[in-house]
Amino acid sequence: MTASFLLCVALATSYVVTGNGFHMFETKSAHSCLNDGYSNGTDACECKDPNYISGVNCEIWKCINFGKSIARPDSGNQFLKGCDCPPGFRGLHCEPTACIPNSDGFIRAFNPVENIFSIIITYNQRFIDVINRGDTIIDSITEMLQGAPFNTSAIDSLHVHLIGGSVYPLDCPSSTSDPLAISKCFKQEMSDYVNYFGPFNDTTLTTSILLSQVQAASTYSSVLLVTNIGISDNDNSQQINLIAQSAVARQIELNVIIVEPIDTQGRNIFFSPRYIPLIDLVHKTLGTFIVPYQINGGPNGLPIKDVIKIF
Repeated sequence: MTASFLLCVALATSYVVTGNGFHMFETKSAHSCLNDGYSNGTDACECKDPNYISGVNCEIWKCINFGKSIARPDSGNQFLKGCDCPPGFRGLHCEPTACIPNSDGFIRAFNPVENIFSIIITYNQRFIDVINRGDTIIDSITEMLQGAPFNTSAIDSLHVHLIGGSVYPLDCPSSTSDPLAISKCFKQEMSDYVNYFGPFNDTTLTTSILLSQVQAASTYSSVLLVTNIGISDNDNSQQINLIAQSAVARQIELNVIIVEPIDTQGRNIFFSPRYIPLIDLVHKTLGTFIVPYQINGGPNGLPIKDVIKIF
């Protein structure tokens, strides 16, 4: 009897079969309707399935059920597109599927997962004051990035969202030829950020920022927030619930390290309306909420720089 491969999903895009399984490809073109879209005769494209594919040229690949869209360059002028899906959803767009045997390991081709580690830092003047008092937080993060898993192929990229004089996202890809590539990139980018954007004013941490970083993170990963401010729109319960749903669906931990134990109004952060939602999100995502300072303001026996090294 000849063995067969059973695939119970609706294929909404072109594919080719290689020795590694099925791969979906989108080809760059000066004028084309992508992903099996077709021209409607009015210089516009009709997408084959608008529930999953949209855009002027049908270029937007949608991922439902809290999935994350991924497009990776491949050989020549092509891109491998897919979704990083929550556990239990294995369709091309993270839709439920009735049956996909995976004895030959073909499912991975439909979900080309990127392993991204995300850090959010509220880099304001009070944060810098803590560093100047001897708690060298940024140096400790740099040192952390020199070790595993950041010096291995387990991490594809480091994403850092800096909130200071300006919102500044940076990405540091790994390199097979240099195990310290992520650490070196972070150190250089932080130096450029300080020189270009300083001095730094007070900052705002919003639910939109948190949600965007959770959505950008990889399934089964974590988001590390190093901050001395709480959530400004802490009454936005709908957005806070969406953060929790997005993180839990793809099993993303939210870990928080607090730089100062008192909020800007002089309240203990455990009783501050701006921090209570963060504590709740940490509990729901099975993360860690760390306050390494004593409530009287002085550092205890384990400052933040030492916490980060063993985080």
